[in-house]
Amino acid sequence: MRPVFYEIERSVTSKFSIIMIVAIIGLSALISYEVGATSISSASSAKVSDISGYYINGDNLTVVTFLYNEHGDPSTGTVPTVVMNGTNYTGVNKSPGIYEFNISMKQPLTTLYVNYSVRAFGFRSTESSSVLTVNPRSPYSGYDVVGGLQNPKNSSSLGALIFYVGPNGNTSPPATIYLSHYSLGAPPTSIIENNIAEYNYSGFTHVALFPSLNASSLEKINAVMIVQNNVSSGPYIVGTMSVYTPLTTSSIASDIFSSVGTILTLFIPLLAIFMGYLTYGKDRTTGVLESVIKRPITKGGLIRSRFLANSVVIVSSIIVAVAVSDVIFHKYNNVYIPTSLFLYIAWAYSIIGVSFLALSYLFSHILKSQGALLGLLIAVFIIFDLFWSVLFDVAASALSLSPTSAAYVSSSVMFDYASPAGYASLVQLFFTQKVGSIFSSGQSINPAAFGVTPLYIVIAGILWVAVPFAIAHTLAVKRD
Repeated sequence: MRPVFYEIERSVTSKFSIIMIVAIIGLSALISYEVGATSISSASSAKVSDISGYYINGDNLTVVTFLYNEHGDPSTGTVPTVVMNGTNYTGVNKSPGIYEFNISMKQPLTTLYVNYSVRAFGFRSTESSSVLTVNPRSPYSGYDVVGGLQNPKNSSSLGALIFYVGPNGNTSPPATIYLSHYSLGAPPTSIIENNIAEYNYSGFTHVALFPSLNASSLEKINAVMIVQNNVSSGPYIVGTMSVYTPLTTSSIASDIFSSVGTILTLFIPLLAIFMGYLTYGKDRTTGVLESVIKRPITKGGLIRSRFLANSVVIVSSIIVAVAVSDVIFHKYNNVYIPTSLFLYIAWAYSIIGVSFLALSYLFSHILKSQGALLGLLIAVFIIFDLFWSVLFDVAASALSLSPTSAAYVSSSVMFDYASPAGYASLVQLFFTQKVGSIFSSGQSINPAAFGVTPLYIVIAGILWVAVPFAIAHTLAVKRD
């Protein structure tokens, strides 16, 4: 075992291996972080929203606008304007997020448009936001409620914003706010009687509510009723209180293969091919290999020890990359990759890496020129890894295969079996039961109907590693 440990140390400490391993693990972690951060913010990304009310005092109309972020907190750095009859009105910033606009009622009241500008990347872009309708017979707008706030402590939990503009712009008097499940046609009193959350507030212009609900309540439509001095207001429909979607093995597999998988599919074959060339093929074509062979090390022992050492480095880098991604994935989704899926993913990309390594060893005994070997290995990487999926798309297009046809699926599976780089796609198909681009939802199929079963996947992986290495080993021992 001493030669193997020496070869492992030699493989790991080479500059190329260090750079590639760091790149594989680092990029896998980075893309996992990106996917995780995106997944929890996609439903309610950082943005500016607005809600407006008004009050009338004599011949003066005052519009009160509140600009808020996804959590219902006041938004800073935004400048709203009100447009009526083509005239822009500039507001006065009364408090964080609160702007007031004074408009004369001596002119005919028409639709009011609330616009605001948002600073992004150092520039301001104006966005039309909302419409405010004023009832001249009502001296103030009173309560308004909107849903869809993101709970800052739980990204999958939603909340509601309560906004109030009273007489002369006064804040809210003491009020009781009720939240309840709502069904169309139900009387408003049922919201009060069957409430699942109750709040008491006073003296506010805006307040964000984030109720704690049990699992059975998350998917249901909810509404708000507000009772003030025995007078009720509402119902205000606020929708569901959660954007949580239970994770399945299929959805986890899709996330992993479409994120970390893209990094591993690109860099693992690259690591394998050039590691094989630098630690074995280069020495083989230059004659250095023969000069280092001394008893008791034989040609067979040398190729086996170096191949095993290279394989250990490749597999270890894959396991570490997937494990790091798993930890990051857990941070954002509160669930680890299922053990069976973790093993299949590690197996799939290990097969890809070791298969390309075996091909590198094989061609090292077929070609005698160092330049020819390097050129062929680069060509193998480009054809069988970088452009393999493109070649299938070209072939499918030339044959006019419909992406929804059985012939298309069969051809796709055959292409995946025909290249080591397609091996991960077979494992992905087995878990997700979908075929198609990683950037689309794909079509659902029965993998077994197209020859994608655990037995066939394992056999294909073993053959891709065993056959080229067995030939290389035979050539090393018998012919060279």
